Amino acid sequence: MAVTTHPKQVRGDRLVANVLEATLVELSRTGFENISVENVAELAQVNKTTIYRRWPTPEKLVHAALLRVASEGITVPDTGSLRADLAKLVEMLRLVLSSPHNLALLRMHFGGTMQSDLAALALSIQRQKDEQMKAVFVRAVERGELPESTDIDLLYDTLVGAFFYLAVFGGKQRSAARMVEAVDLILNGARNATGRVKKPANGPRKRPNSSHAVSSSIPDRSSKRR
Repeated sequence: MAVTTHPKQVRGDRLVANVLEATLVELSRTGFENISVENVAELAQVNKTTIYRRWPTPEKLVHAALLRVASEGITVPDTGSLRADLAKLVEMLRLVLSSPHNLALLRMHFGGTMQSDLAALALSIQRQKDEQMKAVFVRAVERGELPESTDIDLLYDTLVGAFFYLAVFGGKQRSAARMVEAVDLILNGARNATGRVKKPANGPRKRPNSSHAVSSSIPDRSSKRR
């Protein structure tokens, strides 16, 4: 008679980590509207009832998973050279853009929950991470590698937009070398740009702290699923 074996039941922090990671994978695959707790349970190798005991609704489960993304630290390149920093940043973004964590955030932005509290949370997390990454350009201005009049927000948006397009739609041209070529093209324009110094609305831009994780102290704004 065949004996059916079951994976050893995990508990505590390891269980939470497994379930939240499985949630992000499922969220990146289906989006919130179609997320399946059954599939999450299967991926995490736990019983569905175990998930519901800790997270009674899909909204609370996804909220916890997004806060997990928020708590992850970002290692921002700091080589002493803007060009070298951005070369490292290219490779980082190539990996990030294909990760379940980033795809989960994108699904929240562009899915049917665009106006929901969960989508707003995902956007808040992304903006916090963006601010940390902009430290590369803040340091470059301080070193004199970029003009003081550099619009850091616009420069960052332009570079990330180019990376995203090449990574998603670039086909054979989405190599790291092609992305570095895009960096050089955009940087040449930024270095030669002239215009008024952009003054932040709330005073001088504070240098982002790249050595700490993104704050996870975002209030629980999960709502009942309609």
